[in-house]
Amino acid sequence: MRPPVLLLVFFFLLLGALPRAVLCPRHASPPLATETLDVAASLSRARAAVSTEAVSLHQSAAAVEVVGEHEEGLGLRVHSRDFLPEEQGRHQSYRSLVLARLRRDSARAAAPQAYAALRDAFARGTQSLARTSGVSLFDTCYDLSDRTSVEVPAGARRFEGGGELRLPAKNYLIPVDGAGTYCLAFAATNAAVSIIGNVQQQGTRVSFDTAKATVGFTSNKC
Repeated sequence: MRPPVLLLVFFFLLLGALPRAVLCPRHASPPLATETLDVAASLSRARAAVSTEAVSLHQSAAAVEVVGEHEEGLGLRVHSRDFLPEEQGRHQSYRSLVLARLRRDSARAAAPQAYAALRDAFARGTQSLARTSGVSLFDTCYDLSDRTSVEVPAGARRFEGGGELRLPAKNYLIPVDGAGTYCLAFAATNAAVSIIGNVQQQGTRVSFDTAKATVGFTSNKC
C-alpha cells in the first residue's frame, strides 16, 4: 500500500528569536510518493551556502556549524534510524552512526557534484587545520589533538520557498576516535535520494501533522 502523501516543510528560527510555529504550510513542497519511503518530498531546488563567518569548535562541546556550497534537485528521505551494517564489527563507534549523504551527481546536468562541492567548500574554509587520513566513509578529516578550539565555516541549507534548516554545530564535524580526530560527517552516495540521518537530526525537533500532511523542523528545540 502506498504511504500517505506528506509535504515536507522547511523553515528556520533566528538564533535568539522567540519560538515560532513549528509547521509552516507556505513552505510546503510537492510530494513524491513511493512504495518504500515513509516521508519523502520532491524539492525542485535546494542550496547549501557556505558563510565567511567563522564559528568556534570546542572539543568538549563539538560546537561547530559547517556546510558546503551547491545547488541541486533532490529527493529527501528522513531517517530516524539507519544503521551501517558494513561498518559493524570494524569500527565500534559507527555501529549506530547515521550519515547525512548527498548524491554524487546533481539532478541538473550543468550543476556541480553535490557532495564534492560541499566537501571542497568546507575544505577551503579550513586550510589552517591539520588534515589527516580519512576514516571509513569519511574522506575529510582533521587532527585536532593539539587544539582546544578551532574556527570553521558556518552555514545553512536553504530551500526554495524560503525555508532554511540550520543544524546544531556538533552534528557536522564529529569526533571519530579518542585521539582528537574529527571528520566532516557527510558521505557521497549513488542513491536516488539524499538522506538527513540521525546524527544530523539530533537536537532538532521534528513535528508530524498527518491531518495537514506536513512535517516541520525546529533547530535546537529538542
